[in-house]
Amino acid sequence: VNAQDDVRTRRWTVLHEIIHFLLHRRDDPFAEALNRAGPLHFYDHHEMREEQEANEFTEALVFGDGALEAAVSLHGRNLETLSRHFGVSVATMKIALGKL
Repeated sequence: VNAQDDVRTRRWTVLHEIIHFLLHRRDDPFAEALNRAGPLHFYDHHEMREEQEANEFTEALVFGDGALEAAVSLHGRNLETLSRHFGVSVATMKIALGKL
C-alpha cells in the first residue's frame, strides 16, 4: 500500500489485495517474484486476468447488491458525495458510475 495515497485509495488497495490472497492462492503469497507490481512491471495475460478478477470482486463487495444504484438515487451522480458515501476515491467512483 502506498503511504502517499489518500485513505480511501489505501482502503481500496487493501481490500483488492485481500481478494488476491483469497482468490489467487500460491504456495508462498509473499514471495518477492510474485509481488513485483510497480511502475516498471508489465503484467502478463494471466496476471491481467487476476487483476481484473480482484477488481471485479472488490467492486461487487463495495458497490454490489444494488448499493450503487440506491446511492445514486439518493445523491445523484455527485462524484465527491458518492465517493465519501462509499469511502472510495473520486477516480474509483467515476469508474463505477461509468459501469452503471
